[in-house]
Amino acid sequence: MIVASINGTPALGFVEFVERDDGTADRAGVLKLTAANAQRLQAMLERNEPLIYAGPVFLDGRWCSQTLSIAVRSMDGPLGQPSTVHIVEKKAEGAAAA
Repeated sequence: MIVASINGTPALGFVEFVERDDGTADRAGVLKLTAANAQRLQAMLERNEPLIYAGPVFLDGRWCSQTLSIAVRSMDGPLGQPSTVHIVEKKAEGAAAA
């Protein structure tokens, strides 16, 4: 069991560094939330709160603990049910494109 959090709301899962064939890379992950925690996250999204992931990141073949600003790519599951959340690191605004 790997415990992480979004704005202090517990979730199970982790983030990993994903490199693509075109040379781009992101930190992305999948988290599972209980029904109550999924509702908390949904409320944060509705309020447009900045989201912070805290937990394990798999990078260069090993685990480390990191905190990063994230965006929710998708949230699967009907409201009021446990959900699977796909997240990606949110890039700093104004960052130059590579």
